[in-house]
Amino acid sequence: LSMVLREAAILGIIGSILGCVAGYFGAGLLNQSTATLLGISIPSSAVGITPIALAISCGFLVSLLGACLPALTAAKASPSEAMKSVSESDSTRLWALWFVIGWIVIALGVLIVWASTYQYISVRFGTAGIVMVILGVIFLLPASLPLLTKIAAAPLMAWMPVEASLARRQVLRHPGRSAMTIGILLVAMAMGLGMAFTILDNIRDVQLWYKRTIVGDFFVRAAMPDMSSGHAADMPDGFPEKVAAVDGILVSDTMRFVSARAGELSVIVIVRQFNSKTQDFFDLVQGEENQVMQGIREGKVVLGSVLAERSQLSVGDLVELETTEGKVKVPIVGVTNEYLAGGLTLYMQTEQAKRLLSVEGTDAVIVRTDPAKRNQVKQSLQQLADSEGLMVQSFQEMANIIENMINGVVGGLWVVLFLGALIAAFGLINTLAMNILEQTREIGMLRVVAMTRQQIRRMILAQALIMAFIGILPGVLLGVGVAGAMNLSTLIVTGHAVRFQWYPGFILGALVAEVIIVILAAMFPAERAARLNLAKALQYE
Repeated sequence: LSMVLREAAILGIIGSILGCVAGYFGAGLLNQSTATLLGISIPSSAVGITPIALAISCGFLVSLLGACLPALTAAKASPSEAMKSVSESDSTRLWALWFVIGWIVIALGVLIVWASTYQYISVRFGTAGIVMVILGVIFLLPASLPLLTKIAAAPLMAWMPVEASLARRQVLRHPGRSAMTIGILLVAMAMGLGMAFTILDNIRDVQLWYKRTIVGDFFVRAAMPDMSSGHAADMPDGFPEKVAAVDGILVSDTMRFVSARAGELSVIVIVRQFNSKTQDFFDLVQGEENQVMQGIREGKVVLGSVLAERSQLSVGDLVELETTEGKVKVPIVGVTNEYLAGGLTLYMQTEQAKRLLSVEGTDAVIVRTDPAKRNQVKQSLQQLADSEGLMVQSFQEMANIIENMINGVVGGLWVVLFLGALIAAFGLINTLAMNILEQTREIGMLRVVAMTRQQIRRMILAQALIMAFIGILPGVLLGVGVAGAMNLSTLIVTGHAVRFQWYPGFILGALVAEVIIVILAAMFPAERAARLNLAKALQYE
């Protein structure tokens, strides 16, 4: 018992130390990509004793916990049982107990997901409920393997019946070990797909947001705004009036960002004239469009979704602002999905902002043009901007900047998915290598009775595919549940639950990629088995 636990502790400490080193450099890369995405400056990661000590301690404890069951099994094995070439220590009674525990854990997980979905408990527990469901499914695997392997091997029987039959028998030889490998594949697929769906859904939400709130043909500003605060350099006095006078401009609106306090929170007040006849300012999550536009022109305000969530305010409530007239309570007429300044935003009409906050000046001018005169307007705006040292951007140029930021996030997504698949591949290689080690004498006998090297390779590949089919397909279904729970939990961060959407092409691509990785992972163990020295294999114990 102590020998196995010491071995696990040593492996855990070594892995944790290497993980801390990798984590430090990984944090630096994440900081850089986040700073680029948000257009802000993030300090470099500091090396602290506390997080390193915590990480190593967790690695040590997790390793010990993971080794407890194998260590107890090894310690309890009788000498006569332990000296057999293939141990029969897998306990049917133990797997039956795990099966019952699995259903209990699944039931609790489903209950937590249901309660968080209907907000009987905090939505932050939804993801924990899905994790419990995944854990419960893994507990079910050892007792369910006879049926599952039969189903998974069925497609292979038509192609290689002998190899598939032998492969299935080997997977069933150690249900515990096989179940853990299948569990790794299942978790990799479920968490990978869940994270992918959530990130893609959030990206789609950002795209819908900027297409509904950043509406205009051209934007004139002194410089790009700080994405964390929204602040930009002031424009010269009288410039917005010059822009409005340009021939071909249908609507000209101004935008100003002002820091203020709403209750206990520091917020950014976005001041606009709201002079468009249509509602093209907000991605509303609460409030009717006509009422919102009428209300904001009457001096009411629209809150960003994150501010509304943190302040626990909604349409019809009053938000307390610190103004030049003291603390003033202003009616709320709507809540909008907002990503600028972290969603801690508040929209206010220009005249109301001048009265309450003494707002002067302009950060940007947004114009919409007559399509027939768009090129002419662009030239006129460029001449005006050049004379004042300002910049002119089209909507497409603005969209390209945002899309380039989004593409960086998508690139990071693929890296995360690849790492998850790589971990699953290592687990599969380890299990196949152990199976081959235990099959050494058996493989030698099969080769003697005329089984070819190609058949040996197919037998090992069949083992990998059987375990992959059992782990990957349920992983897809659980991944959808993970995505739904994660989307629901974004309510805490964004102030609204991001809508879930299916991505059939992505699911198919992930399935194909995972199967390819499984096949590649099986190649080395398969080749090793095919190249066994027959004389040594027959003498192996």
